[in-house]
Amino acid sequence: MNKNKTVMYKIRTFTAILIALVTLPLLFACKKNEQDKTYKDVNRIGIAGDPLEYATADSLLFSFAVYPAGTSEAPVSVIATIMGGVSSSDREFQLEIDPAKTTAMPAEYALPPSFIVKAGSATARIPVVLKRSTRIQSSSVKLALRVAANANFEAAPKSTFSLVWTDELTKPANWDGSGAVGFYFGKYSKVKHRLIVDATEYKNLAVLSGLYNQLFYIASRALEDLTAYNAAHPGEPLKSEGGIAIGICSSCE
Repeated sequence: MNKNKTVMYKIRTFTAILIALVTLPLLFACKKNEQDKTYKDVNRIGIAGDPLEYATADSLLFSFAVYPAGTSEAPVSVIATIMGGVSSSDREFQLEIDPAKTTAMPAEYALPPSFIVKAGSATARIPVVLKRSTRIQSSSVKLALRVAANANFEAAPKSTFSLVWTDELTKPANWDGSGAVGFYFGKYSKVKHRLIVDATEYKNLAVLSGLYNQLFYIASRALEDLTAYNAAHPGEPLKSEGGIAIGICSSCE
């Protein structure tokens, strides 16, 4: 009997400890909410790029080089997302330019005059216009944005985003990796990129991941153009900016 009582005592003791471990954090959390109203009541807002525009976590790289020469500007988006409840009325939020990280001149972009999260919404799309200037033909410029606190919103943890644009060809983010377009073309170079862009009506390779028929078509046309160029320049094949003869295949330079 003594042995059974000892076992039952240990079971009850273990159960009491387990209950305490589960309930104490909940009680503490409730107490924290009662004592610190800002713990749950502060509305925050963060900014990011649009995945459909192939933005990365903190920036968007845009090149005018794949667009016709007459294209003078391009619209892109920054997405603002709130942390907290939606409101029955419109709420304004503030964005500011980070001067330490921005190289773009005011004439090279346009921002809306105000930034609003509409009533009943948790997000806002911010239209930004990037402008094609002469100097980006040989360089890139950056517009660095960040959230500034106001009466409606504090800054969320992810509250900065940068837009970078140029008029030079840049290596598409999807050239390498899963669904890579580079599988059809080989090693990247700007000369090869220009050959590919000029070969067909498909100018923006960044949107072609997984579109195998289109990629095969582009590679075939680019190879035809490359073959024609090399035939017209015997002994002087088309070369990359590194001086290496270009090929169109998965293992080609």
